[in-house]
Amino acid sequence: MDHPTVIWSQVEKDFFIASTGSSVVGYVRGSDSSSFSAFDTSSHKLGQYTSFEDAARAVAIHE
Repeated sequence: MDHPTVIWSQVEKDFFIASTGSSVVGYVRGSDSSSFSAFDTSSHKLGQYTSFEDAARAVAIHE
């Protein structure tokens, strides 16, 4: 099964929203340049990562 393309929008310096079309699928919050937390749409933490790319991947996979 193919997943829809996840589009990332930076809404603040360290806050990124993931969406597919008109649906939000999660977000990533950075606390500094080497710590990024991934969350689903219910604000459940999916994990802590050392790069934005890894955190974004966790959101996209969870979607």
